[in-house]
Amino acid sequence: MFSRLYHDQFKLGSAELLPDSFGLLDEVAGVMRDNSQIERVQIEGHTDSTGSAKINKKLSKERAESVRSYLVKKGIEDGRWFTVRDPDGNVVMICA
Repeated sequence: MFSRLYHDQFKLGSAELLPDSFGLLDEVAGVMRDNSQIERVQIEGHTDSTGSAKINKKLSKERAESVRSYLVKKGIEDGRWFTVRDPDGNVVMICA
């Protein structure tokens, strides 16, 4: 399964999920709950090219965290999530 939340699923310049994203995230949570063979799910946060690289990197992490948090609230175990860091130690994605 491959799904992507596009930039219009978040409030502009923010990690706040918009209601339009809830349906897809609810489906993802349901599929994960109903299919224990899905052991890992990767969440990546992305931004557009506006703003500085430093701000966008922070916003990308915050968006991934917003998705992770939403899925945890929908019953996906928090203990399954971990972070992946780049060589400088910066969080680049959150994985389950």
